[in-house]
Amino acid sequence: MSALEERCRYLYMKFAVSLMNYAKQYVGTFIAEDIVHDAFIRIYGKRMLQGADDEIKRILFTSVRNLCIDMLRHQDCVNDFNESHKMDIPESFDESNTTEDTSELYNRIVEVVKLLPAKRKQIFSMYYFNGLDSKEIASMLNLSQRTVENNIYRSLLFIRNILNGNPIDEE
Repeated sequence: MSALEERCRYLYMKFAVSLMNYAKQYVGTFIAEDIVHDAFIRIYGKRMLQGADDEIKRILFTSVRNLCIDMLRHQDCVNDFNESHKMDIPESFDESNTTEDTSELYNRIVEVVKLLPAKRKQIFSMYYFNGLDSKEIASMLNLSQRTVENNIYRSLLFIRNILNGNPIDEE
C-alpha cells in the first residue's frame, strides 16, 4: 500500500463518521454514505491529501456540503420533471375495471393520435406503436434526432391536453 493510500485510509478512519453525520443533515443515511465516499475519492484523485489534518478536514466538509447540495438540486429537478409529466389520476380510482378502462383509454389515445398532423402522427406511431427509438426514426425519415424527439414531445402534450379536456395549444 502506497503512502498516499495509507494517508487516505487514516483520514477516512478519522473523519468518515463525522462527515456522514454532517451529510445526514442534508440527505438520507444511504446517500450520505455515498456522498462521503465520493468526497474522499475526489480529494484522493486530486492528490489533495498532503496538507495538515485540519486543512483536509475543512476541504472534506466543504466537499460533502457541496455534494449534498448538488444531490438536492438534482432531486428537485427530478421531482419537477416527474410532477410535470404525471397524468391526472382521479381521486376515486377503482381498480376493478382497470382492464376495461385501459382498453378504453388506449382507444381514446388512438383516436386522438389520428388528429395529429401527418408527420407527427407518423413519428409518434413509429415510436410508440412500432417500438422504434428516436435515432432509428431520424435515420429512416432523414431528420435530426432532436427534431424527432421534439415531435414526440409535442405529440404527447397535444394528446395529454385533449385527454384532460384542455384547449388545444398548437403553435
